[in-house]
This record gives sequence, C-alpha cells and structure tokens, in this order.
Amino acid sequence: MENTGRFDLPLIMPSQAQKHVTHNEALTLIDGLMHPVIKTFGETAPPVSVQIDDAFVVGASATGAWFGEEGNIALNTDAGWRFAAPAEGLIAFDLTASRMVIFDQGVWKPLAGFVDIESLPKLGINTNADSSNRLAVRSNAALLMALETGGGGTGDLRLTLNKENAGKTGSLVFQTGFSGRAEIGLAGDDDFRIKVSPDGAAWTEALRIDRTSGAVTLTDNSVSNEGLADMDSATFKGRASAGAGDPEDLTAAEATALLAQFTTTAKGLVPQSGSADAGYLKSDGNWAIPAPLEGTTSSPARFYAFNDCVAVVNDPNWTFTVSGTGAVHTSIVFGEPNAVGAMRSGLGTLSGNRTSISSLTMTCLTLGAGVARYASRFRLASLSDAVNTWTMRSGFIDSVTAESVDGVFIRYADSVNGGRFQAVCRENSVETMVDTGMSAATGTTYKLEIEINALATSAVFKINGNTVASIATNIPNGVGREMGYGISTIRTVGTAAVNSYEVDYLLAEVMFTAPR
Repeated sequence: MENTGRFDLPLIMPSQAQKHVTHNEALTLIDGLMHPVIKTFGETAPPVSVQIDDAFVVGASATGAWFGEEGNIALNTDAGWRFAAPAEGLIAFDLTASRMVIFDQGVWKPLAGFVDIESLPKLGINTNADSSNRLAVRSNAALLMALETGGGGTGDLRLTLNKENAGKTGSLVFQTGFSGRAEIGLAGDDDFRIKVSPDGAAWTEALRIDRTSGAVTLTDNSVSNEGLADMDSATFKGRASAGAGDPEDLTAAEATALLAQFTTTAKGLVPQSGSADAGYLKSDGNWAIPAPLEGTTSSPARFYAFNDCVAVVNDPNWTFTVSGTGAVHTSIVFGEPNAVGAMRSGLGTLSGNRTSISSLTMTCLTLGAGVARYASRFRLASLSDAVNTWTMRSGFIDSVTAESVDGVFIRYADSVNGGRFQAVCRENSVETMVDTGMSAATGTTYKLEIEINALATSAVFKINGNTVASIATNIPNGVGREMGYGISTIRTVGTAAVNSYEVDYLLAEVMFTAPR
C-alpha cells in the first residue's frame, strides 16, 4: 500500500530513496486539508491571482491545470497545484459565505444543519451565556415574528413566561447599567404588578391588578389632577343618574340637589331665604326677621366693643382672666399720647400660666355678616425665648387657653418662629400663616389693625398703619365657626417671673350688612 486510504496521502516505502520527498508531499497535503479554508466552490479554472496555500473546490468541466479534478480540493503550493478528494465528514470554512461546511454524501452542506440545538444547556448570541443567564443576547434590537398562516402557522405570536408556582416570580426587569429601574409581571404572587426603582434597591409598586377581580390599585397620589379626564367648567365629579354607574360631571344645581338641607339634627345646605328681609337663619333651618328693639322700628346694624385698659373691670363686652401662680394684670402708665392708662400682663413663675383680656364668651361673633374690624395698641414687656417661652395672640380668637380652632389674629411666639409677628387665619384648625416680616422688640409701641370684608373672603393685617399681610384662605365664617375677640398669652416653658404684653386699648366691631 503506497497511499493512505482516506486522503490518498503518499506513504514512505521500505528502502525508498529520497524519503524526504514523499514525507514533504504528505505534509503539504495535510497542511492544506487540516481545517481547510476554501476560497471558492465551483471554479473551473485556476484563478489568475492566487496565493500560496489558497484552496479551492474545483467545479464541473474543469480546464487547464485543473482538468480532470472536478469535485476535488485544489491546493496551491510552492511546488504547484496539489489535489485531494474530500473525504466524507470533512469540515471546512467557506471563506466567501463566512460559514462552516461539511462534505456529506458527495455534497458540501452548511454545518449548522448537522448541529443539534434542540436541547442546548445554554446559548450566547454575540456574548457569553452563563449558569444564571442561560440565554444571553448582545444586540441593539431583537425581532420575534409570527409564523404566517401561509407558512403553516396561525399568524399569532405569544411570548410566555411560566413560573414554578404562585410564590415565585415571573417578570420582565428593565435595567440601567445592570441596576433595576422597572419591573412588570407576577412578582411573588399571581397579581399583575408594575414596579419602579431609582437605584435598583428600593422599589415602589405603581400599579397592581387583582388576579381574580381585575380591580386596579394605583399608588397613593400617583395620578395628578392633570392626569384625570377633562371636566366641563364649573362642575363637580359625582353621579346624579339613578343606579350605579360611571362618574359624571355635575353642575352646581345637580350637586346641591344631592345634599340635604340642614336642620337642628343634621348638617346640610343653607336654605334659600325667600326674602331680602330675612335677617338671620335659625338653628332649625328656617329664616326669620328679628323683632326690633324696644322703642325702635329696626334692629341695630353695628356691634361695637372698646376697652381702654385703665383698670381691671369686667363688663358685658370684656373680661380679664389670669391663671397660675403669680399670673396677674397690673395697671401701669403707658406713656404715649392719648393713653390714659394701660394694663400689663405678668405670667408668674409656672409653665402653663396665662393671662387674657377678651370677650365675655368666645362664641359671640360670626364673620361674614358684615365688615369686621379689630384694633389694639400694645408693647412687649419682654421677649419670648427658649428659656421662658410664651405665645401671644391678639385679634378674633375662640380660646384663651389654647390655640384657636377658628380665628383671625396676629401671633407672636419665641425665636423658633423667627421672632417675627405672624398673620394667621384658622378655620376648623386648618391654618394659613403669613410672616409679616416685622420683628418683635421690647419698648416699641405697635398699633395692630385687622379688617375682614363683609363676605369673610379677605383679611388685611396692618401694623403701625402699614399693610403687612393679606390672606384669602381659611377665614372662618358661618354657623359653627363662632368666635370672640381679645388678647391672650400662654406660657409653655420656664419658671422665671416674666411680663408679656402692655396694652393701651382693645377694640372690636362689626358693621352688619343687614340690620339685625
């Protein structure tokens, strides 16, 4: 036997001369057939431009140096063309198509058709897969297409994520720099969820759909007013139609028709008066015209209360109160023009001590029935601070023992609040506060004025004739928002005897829109 059986490589014979020639010939063929790179398939004549070690598969009807070598591999060597018949199962690289091919039953075929990919343990496309990510793809886009009915498919396309049980997670996670930012799917149970994260660690659930009812739950405050459906002007969101159904945009008339009228036992709408002469609304929900005062034909149109603070004298419009050890009101000389006398508040030596000059009751006035005005001239005898802390309120108030539930007043507190006078409107304990920008100081006389318009929709605050604040929100008015008037101080911290205010006069008045 002088040649190998598979690739017909020459063998060295016993006692053969020049054995190296035969050996080198075999090595040349081996070099060309080991992992061969085929430049072209089907050429019929040697190319004009060819390099040493180039390999070709000869086509039919070959000519020239390739004559009679149809189907063989032509190897260009430094000693000329060498030819080898491809053996069954030979794998080569098709340089033109950039793919691997295999010689099978006399035909070169793509190697991919011979690879079993039905149960690959992992697959990486343009990247490396690993035990956690058994399928990994690096690409700028990916496309999944339905198999059309013309190609034997249904035309549908579904991507299925199947988890082991309800307690597991089946979801899509979106990342930035491999840090999670959003997740959609079944996370820990069988309800559908959408979650987001700013850092991949803390997650907020934005939406949840119940797996049984389909009810949608959104995160609190996740939908702004701008995100809601548009509404007609001057409407409310509700439902006036009979039976359950979708919300509707209700007009004012439709909205008020749903509300009851107030009575002695129920809250509700104020009824129409039916007459311009109906002076006041009774607690039973009916309007009534008040009887005139004795000797007159009409009711008074003004309420007025003034106290010159010359001495501690209670009367039907004013009462002087002190509470706690050492708390006292003391008459002093104010030392200002037209100031007959003044009253100084001493808070004593206990936390919780208080003093006040106020209306006899704290429910004697209702704002919104006419223009209301409050005025006072006062000084601070000392400043509130962190060691001896106290708060002063002067204006329309409904308490001298605590913060007013309803009121319109000037407030002074310790340096925690900047040590400046504050303009305050409080309705049902909801407060609008404006910093007047005026710092409180001892030895300075302040003239305070508060004026509230007839409808109680605007309150103007002045100190020493200068407007320091205007407030149009949380102005208490109407039934249930009654209040009184006056000045009060309440101590919260400290045991040293301190004086708070020195007041020259207090005034409260209401010019009623209609006689009463």
